[in-house]
Amino acid sequence: LTLTYEPPLVRRAERNQYRASLISYQRSRRNLMAFEDNVVTDSRADLREVRRLAESYRIQQRAVELAYSQVDNARSTFLAPPDPGSPDTAGAVAALTQQLLEAQNSLVQAQNDLYTTYTLYLITRLNLFLDLELLPLDARGLFCDDPA
Repeated sequence: LTLTYEPPLVRRAERNQYRASLISYQRSRRNLMAFEDNVVTDSRADLREVRRLAESYRIQQRAVELAYSQVDNARSTFLAPPDPGSPDTAGAVAALTQQLLEAQNSLVQAQNDLYTTYTLYLITRLNLFLDLELLPLDARGLFCDDPA
C-alpha cells in the first residue's frame, strides 16, 4: 500500500495560475461592459444629433422661404414706379438697389445653409445606421435608401 500526498505548498503554482485566470476573466468582462456602454452612448449621441439636424433642416427650409419673400418684396419695391410728388434722388435708388442685393445675398446664404444642413443630416443618419448595424445594402453590397 502506497500513499501519495501533496501538501498545499506544492500547489502554489496552480493556485496562482487559477487566480490569474480569474483576474483575466474579470478584466475581460469589464472591458466588454465598457465597450457595450460606449456603443450605447455613441448610438444615443448619433440619434440626438440626427434629431437636432432634422429640426435644423426644417428651420432652414423656413429661412429659405422667408429669404424668397424678402427678395420678392425688395424686387417689387425696386421696380415700383416712383411717387409723382417725391423727387427722384440717386440716394433713394442706391438704397433700393442695396436692399435688393442684400436680399439676394441672404437668399443664397440661406440656400447654402439648407444644403449644408441636409448633407450633415444624411451623413449623421448613415453613421447612426452604421452604429446600429442597420445600414441597408442591396445584393451587390452597396448602400440603398429605398423604402421598399
